[in-house]
Amino acid sequence: MPTNIDPEQIKAYEQMNQDVATIRKGDEAEKKKEYSRYLFETQGGAALITVSIGGIFAALINGCIQQGMAERQAAEARHAARYSIQLELQKEKIKERSASNKEMVDLIGQVMSNTQNLVITNGPKFEIRNNPKKEAQITAQITEIRKAFNVTHTLWNKQRDGIQYRIALYYGGDKNAVEAWTKLAASIDEYLDWASGLDANPAQYDRYTDKETLIRDQMADLSSKLSKASQSEIELIR
Repeated sequence: MPTNIDPEQIKAYEQMNQDVATIRKGDEAEKKKEYSRYLFETQGGAALITVSIGGIFAALINGCIQQGMAERQAAEARHAARYSIQLELQKEKIKERSASNKEMVDLIGQVMSNTQNLVITNGPKFEIRNNPKKEAQITAQITEIRKAFNVTHTLWNKQRDGIQYRIALYYGGDKNAVEAWTKLAASIDEYLDWASGLDANPAQYDRYTDKETLIRDQMADLSSKLSKASQSEIELIR
């Protein structure tokens, strides 16, 4: 290996390296110019740009559509979940309402039956009027009828206001339903009070048919109002 290198040779070698680097840079710049001319000055380049830009916009539009579909599906899922919850709550409400209505009907039926029995004992055709020999037996029967009436009267007084509360609760506070119940309850109150004093004033016996007819009509009106209130609630959750 040589120990002495001519300085001129070193300078020539460095110049050669610089020339090579310059040539390479020139080649890269020329390639970039050629690629730019291809893109912007030829039909193929224009087509490539169109396809590229079109692909970008297509991807953006497709992404927007997919996002919109995802949001709509999420909204539909939320709506379905809310509807399912409302439906379950409505089912439970209907179940409780049915139990309350049964209790109401049973109570009114008991009130009417026991009150009618008491009224009949004060009627002109009651057996004691025609068969004095059975007076003791019939008197005991009247006593039992009176006891049953008193128990029913007390039960009615305890449960009447609770029924009104449940009607307001289970029928969304429907004013027509509450008003119909208020009228019916007032008529039953009057009927019970009238029957309680009938033995002291038997001349009013013939009025019982009018009172019972009024109560039956008011029960029919209450039933109609409750049905309409139920239908209105069903329409709200659809």
